[in-house]
Amino acid sequence: MAKFDPVNFVRQGTLIASAMIPIQQIDQTCCKVTFFSQLFTQIITNMHEDVLAKYSAILAHRSRCYPALLEEKKREEHDIIATAILFLATHSKGLTGDKKK
Repeated sequence: MAKFDPVNFVRQGTLIASAMIPIQQIDQTCCKVTFFSQLFTQIITNMHEDVLAKYSAILAHRSRCYPALLEEKKREEHDIIATAILFLATHSKGLTGDKKK
């Protein structure tokens, strides 16, 4: 574990590497995301923690915010595309000349 290693550079590397888990997963798909979030918060708030470990924990904790932003952007793009498809589908009859007389 990152917080139990006595070597500062090893802890720094493991904290940055453990930041990859929250980037690729969300809370609903991986239960470890919450654990790592609590670990990062604990390291950041500990006054006696090494500066390298704190810096890595801050970077790792900050990187956790990006998947939600990317997921929200994907959802908005999906809604825009779905709206455009529905608009084209409903208005295509008028363009093809299949109007009833």
